[in-house]
Amino acid sequence: MSFRLSEIERFNPIANPGWVQPLLKFFGKGYKHPSAAFFQILASLNRKPLRWLDVGAGTNWLINVFNENHSGDIAIGIDLTIPVGLKNKKRYIVANAFELPFPSNTFDIVTAYWVVEHIPFPERFLMEIHRVLVPKGYFLLRTTNPLSPFVQVSRFLPQNLKKRLLRRFTTSNHIFHKTYDSLNHPKTLRTLPRRYGFKLVTEKFLESIMLFNPLSAIVSILYWQLTRIFPYLRTDIIALYQKSYRPVER
Repeated sequence: MSFRLSEIERFNPIANPGWVQPLLKFFGKGYKHPSAAFFQILASLNRKPLRWLDVGAGTNWLINVFNENHSGDIAIGIDLTIPVGLKNKKRYIVANAFELPFPSNTFDIVTAYWVVEHIPFPERFLMEIHRVLVPKGYFLLRTTNPLSPFVQVSRFLPQNLKKRLLRRFTTSNHIFHKTYDSLNHPKTLRTLPRRYGFKLVTEKFLESIMLFNPLSAIVSILYWQLTRIFPYLRTDIIALYQKSYRPVER
């Protein structure tokens, strides 16, 4: 296997802090975190050999647990800069998502994790993803949902305030990039990729728990429960597409 599936199965994005699990036990039965759902879908697409490109990779931990068991296995992350402290820098390339430095029909899977909301020219982006994917290859993304009230509020917060909140309540060294919201609207995600040669395979609306403190976590869990009827109001969207054989419309 090219992914260490055991690593993915053990991965729990809400393992800490310790008070989270009791809350989920009593209030969040059946809850699945967007990060866990994303990586489980990715693992289900495993092939032999597997050629995988992660666009806007950042410090993607899964690239560091990628096995190269078969000749032809490839795992490459691209970003505008190479993050500090990576274990496998050989797997990272500085590149632009609009001009991917790879031949056509190279990758089985392309992923974009919290990237498409920052893309100013979605058509150019989708054309490049389509070009580097093999026929029937997969494009998997996770993005913010602009229909979510929580996301809308965060958009209006000053950047300095958001940075202070992250430093206060998390250990994240989050880098803020300009948000365009040109590709992550649910309606756009269903229509625009189809025009550029992608078939929608699955779409999930999921909720991220705000682990700032028990109160914020309870609010997130209750909101997740309330949006069972209207899931399209949740904070996160995960969408899986498959490249079609038909020519891309331009």
